[in-house]
Amino acid sequence: MDIEKNLNNNLIIANHNAIDNDIVEEKHQNNDQIQSTVEQRQQQQQHLKKHRRLYAWIKSHLWIFPLLLSMVLFMLCIIPYILSINYNTVDPILPYISDTGGLAPGAIVFSQLLDFMAILIFISCWIRYKQIKFYLNENFMDKNLDHFNYLHRLNRHSFWLSIITSLAAIGVGNIRTTESLPLHMIMAISLFSTISIYCCYCTHLARILYREFNIESKPITMMFCTIITFIGFIITCTCELINRYQVGNENFHNNEFRMHWPETDKQSYYVHVTCTTFEWITVFSLAIFVLCIYRRFRMIGSK
Repeated sequence: MDIEKNLNNNLIIANHNAIDNDIVEEKHQNNDQIQSTVEQRQQQQQHLKKHRRLYAWIKSHLWIFPLLLSMVLFMLCIIPYILSINYNTVDPILPYISDTGGLAPGAIVFSQLLDFMAILIFISCWIRYKQIKFYLNENFMDKNLDHFNYLHRLNRHSFWLSIITSLAAIGVGNIRTTESLPLHMIMAISLFSTISIYCCYCTHLARILYREFNIESKPITMMFCTIITFIGFIITCTCELINRYQVGNENFHNNEFRMHWPETDKQSYYVHVTCTTFEWITVFSLAIFVLCIYRRFRMIGSK
């Protein structure tokens, strides 16, 4: 009997020990699972922090795109002009900007800059579209719904215009005046007309943001540049039509005649110089307008 009792006691003790061991192992497993879960959460939080830092850095440096766009506009006028003068492909007294990119080596730089400019136009205008959309959604409380929809519609239209402008810029850069002047002129008119209308839309929206919501600043420089751009574009088109009438389409389409306009015909020569001067003024005015957009993009990072 004593032996049986001892055996039973030993079995009971062994069972208790086994149960205790199982409990200890389960606790260790649970602790390991909890620790791994905590580590995973910490890693996820670290990844989120890195993504947020990257997003914040990108958001605070969006001004780079309009700044680059403005620089490209200045370079578009200066670099092909210097190359064309050095290689005597155009006359030095303010030729058409497109004619400076009519022949190599100026044509190579001209097309590359315009392709790059088209990308920058699309990115910059898309960011501006999102910025204005954010301002409207955040600040349009208890306002007239029709007016709210009207402002959003203006914002969308401005973005569509920027898409057309980007495509026209690619066309201007890749269709030279020396290859197909009529097609190049269609692309150039599309480029300048759409970008002029875009400036009007953008300035009008900036004026509303300042007047109704006290956002950003009063777009005085933008209004001035928009007016100069419109006037310059109209005078350029008018003078070009007068030149065509004076010398005839055949001479005007003659690359040698147009790129080396004879000074002997003073009447048409003065109109030609006036035309090209206002074309250059228009492009420089657009570059300054883009710098105004750059300044407003700097406010994104300050929010």
